Amino acid sequence: MHSLVDRFEEQVSLHADRLAVKSGPDELTYAELNVEANRVAYGVVKESGTKQETVALLFEHGVSAIIATLGVLKAGKTFVPMDTHHPLARLQYIVENCETRLIVTDNKNAEAADALAGGRLGVISIDDLDSTTLDENRRVPVSPDDAAFLVYTSGSTGRPKGVVQSHRNLVHAIRSYVNALRLCPQDRLSMLYSYSVGGGIRDTFRGLLNGTSLHIWNIRKQGMIGFPDWLVRDRVTVYNSVIPVFREFVAVLHGDEAFPDLRLIVVGGESIYSTDVDLYKKHFSPDCIFIDRYGPMETETVSMYLVNKQSQIDGVRVPIGHPTEDTEVAVLDDQREPVAQGEVGEVAIRSRYLSTGYWRMPELTHQRFLPDEEDPRYRTYLTGDLGQIDAKGRTVVLGRKDTKTNIRGYLVDLSEIEGALLGIKNIQAAAVVMKGKRREDERLVAYVVTTRQTLLNITEIRRSLSEALPSQMIPASFVAMESLPVLATGKVDRMALPEPEKARPDLDVEFVAPRTGIEDDLTKIWSDVLDLIQIGVHDNFLDLGGDSLKATRIVTRVVKRFGVEVALGSLFDSPTIADMTVVVTNHLVTNAADKDDIASLFAELEAMTDEQARRLVDDASETSSG
Repeated sequence: MHSLVDRFEEQVSLHADRLAVKSGPDELTYAELNVEANRVAYGVVKESGTKQETVALLFEHGVSAIIATLGVLKAGKTFVPMDTHHPLARLQYIVENCETRLIVTDNKNAEAADALAGGRLGVISIDDLDSTTLDENRRVPVSPDDAAFLVYTSGSTGRPKGVVQSHRNLVHAIRSYVNALRLCPQDRLSMLYSYSVGGGIRDTFRGLLNGTSLHIWNIRKQGMIGFPDWLVRDRVTVYNSVIPVFREFVAVLHGDEAFPDLRLIVVGGESIYSTDVDLYKKHFSPDCIFIDRYGPMETETVSMYLVNKQSQIDGVRVPIGHPTEDTEVAVLDDQREPVAQGEVGEVAIRSRYLSTGYWRMPELTHQRFLPDEEDPRYRTYLTGDLGQIDAKGRTVVLGRKDTKTNIRGYLVDLSEIEGALLGIKNIQAAAVVMKGKRREDERLVAYVVTTRQTLLNITEIRRSLSEALPSQMIPASFVAMESLPVLATGKVDRMALPEPEKARPDLDVEFVAPRTGIEDDLTKIWSDVLDLIQIGVHDNFLDLGGDSLKATRIVTRVVKRFGVEVALGSLFDSPTIADMTVVVTNHLVTNAADKDDIASLFAELEAMTDEQARRLVDDASETSSG
């Protein structure tokens, strides 16, 4: 099996004048890209020799990053891509952890690279290298088993961990992908992922090892408004992104767009729902196929599930389908035995083409990569994803193990809540997390992005969720967002989601301020327990994020303040401050010591102009005189 460089140079010889990469006005043919990569390779070898070692790359998403990637590989090195938008502390950690001696960048990012180098590491700007045309390939011998790249990934939590992949693994993955989707040199691939993540690396070589052209769109800079027109203008045939980006894309469509060249929509990264398939069916032609691609960075692509306009999805989630060649997918229990059909376990992948493990993290590597008793060439990777086998023998991924959390004694799957939210009309993106500094303050918070000119109505959302989810799975707070923060991978950056504001949520009832002393006292109790600045007397306790624990706290404080017996269930049956005021007043009137107390209470209630409250006073007066 050849190295990545061997395969790329084969394509150069076959398709020298064919477009290789395009980003706005910048474009290179295969021959031109090869010359630029050779120039970088000569510079890298001149600076650091031919020793097989890591080289860090610092670029923005674009053509220069691809040139540098190929150049470093031609120099026989292992490339370590870094995102210029990441915090300095993270980049410093990567530079130190990967043990590189050299950073390759361009003039735009040279100052940042110098700061990272700190005078201890070499820095090369590809803009300053010899511009002499280099038709002769700069080749340093590379074994297929040598490390091609080291990508740092941490999801949304924890210390970044480096995933190592060899030339052999990536070449095999690209071949399987190309064969499965029948990619050919006439295809034009979108490149939306950053070059610094697994998706970006896969996209780069899916194109360049197959003679196709890569078309780069920088979402971070360009957004999504002009994206549909760009797809048509560049005649993109294969769209590839994580599912949150696909939802953003569809959200800007008006419904009358046509994408005559688009034949494949490939999505993955997170759970994919039947509502996503509905969006595909609504906006794209019958000639376009929708594909759920599954494959962690540690394994590359291991399965694909193809959907057309006639496909029917059973249930909420889209299956990941059957495994690709040379790969086995299983769902295992805690004893690492296969679970029965329909039971939930951890998704595990058995293959000869797994990552060698995590860079300088032997314990984690040992935990996640298991040796094979039958064949030493194989290993099994424990993905950390939960899944089950459906009635048709397909694997369905249910979300990450770490998306399951315990709240008030109930095990809750956050991805299931997100799926239910996405099933509500006019919600285009959603993320649910657990918030609360103390155990007793923990609550579910939903972050929601609605379609154009649609306001977030908490009452309607809660009503819709209550039809699909048990009460413990309905979030306590809802936060309207223009867009969800994302990692470089395009996945939601859950650590960057803001704390919910303490303002009153948007409800379908008008705000009415407290009108009496009793209502004012009750409002203060509710505000303190629910952690809200403003509450109207007709606001529903549940719509304000109330639950059984908060109900207990409110009732306890009401009993202490007014000496009234309030049943816990009454807060759910009559769930407003106005309702609770009647209960408190009824008790106070019934237990009033004399007519002066009754008169005082009447004065307290008069501002309400509430006939029921007046009758309570009259009834209590008659009881007292009797």
